[in-house]
Amino acid sequence: MRHLRSEYVTTAVETGELDAAAAEKLCEAITARLSEAERESYCTDRIGQRSFLVALVTYRPEPDGPERYAVHTLDNNGSWFSDTADRAEADEHYEYEVRQLANCADPSMYAWWDRTDLDDLKQCGFHYELDVRADGNDTWTRVDAGSGKLGDLDERDEPRDYVDHEDEAEAIVRHALLDDERGYREARVVFYRDAERSNVITEQLVDVAEATA
Repeated sequence: MRHLRSEYVTTAVETGELDAAAAEKLCEAITARLSEAERESYCTDRIGQRSFLVALVTYRPEPDGPERYAVHTLDNNGSWFSDTADRAEADEHYEYEVRQLANCADPSMYAWWDRTDLDDLKQCGFHYELDVRADGNDTWTRVDAGSGKLGDLDERDEPRDYVDHEDEAEAIVRHALLDDERGYREARVVFYRDAERSNVITEQLVDVAEATA
């Protein structure tokens, strides 16, 4: 990777490969492509702004020049840029950056990234579907769907530093069915990584009476 801006590794400016103005121009070109990132992992703050980000984009340093692949990292120290002509190298660097930031997270946290495309990493952001069924009926009925974040139970419960999908499923059921008098026996909460609900994180079954007691 050619590092255009970094506090952690030697940059192309420091080696003399690029002057500062040229490197900054490339960073601006990469930034302009972030809305069309091909891969990304991110965290958001309480008002929805992205506070940590790793994104991989394709861009052209010159309008008629060859494509290059860039990785942009946003952390609490700044905004960093690297690029390469090799897509495989870019993917490897992207995944390295995603894992490094996850490894630096508070160990008490169940998950770090609100959204990540690395399936082996825990993800605290989720989309969900809530289905229920009553005694004597094996048919599931959809009663709720939405999104949220582990550890921040959307005012359904006291926020906790450590929470898993089982805790979150109980909170979702409690929020949706606390005053419901239709006699549902069991609830099923399916958690997904993505808004399209094509990538299941886990499925949790919840006893409605226990969750709403």
